[in-house]
Amino acid sequence: MKKVIILSGTPGTGKTTIAKILSEALNANLIDINKEVIENQFYTFDSERETKIADIKKLKKHLKKIIQEIHSEYILVEGHYADILPDELVYKAIILRTHPEILKKRLEQKKFSGKKISENLQAEILGDCSSHAYESYKANKIYELNTSKISIDKTINILIALIKNDKSSYQLEKIDWLEDLEKNKSLNKYFD
Repeated sequence: MKKVIILSGTPGTGKTTIAKILSEALNANLIDINKEVIENQFYTFDSERETKIADIKKLKKHLKKIIQEIHSEYILVEGHYADILPDELVYKAIILRTHPEILKKRLEQKKFSGKKISENLQAEILGDCSSHAYESYKANKIYELNTSKISIDKTINILIALIKNDKSSYQLEKIDWLEDLEKNKSLNKYFD
């Protein structure tokens, strides 16, 4: 039986790096959603926000078709729009999370514009990717992993254990940066 694993998260949380290594470790087929959007021109451009906007309807249909054609045990679907797949297709949904201070540094290193950094930090603080996952999938399929202070190797080991249902290697948590930043009185610096 195919096991479709969603790997989502705000840009800069480590999705692409983790997806490549994890797909090799699991001998999984990797579907890079951003690549599919660009190669198939499933987007329009929003000049005000300086970003591509995916055509979700076309993308969803395309992804379902690709998944049907793959015959390996594991299929890893990586990207910001990963939550568009229907619940019945998804085995596990993993959301990578990163503390906003660390995420800001990563996005600056990637040369994101100030506007895009702000937009992505706000999305991470509000837990957008997690919220979308909880709207799309049963709660017992969703796992949030804080990648702020753990190595790539440890992240991979935790994810392999989760995928293979060995939850003893990591204490899962519901990540709430909003509460954390309010407590530390640093929330205002992320919202104008």
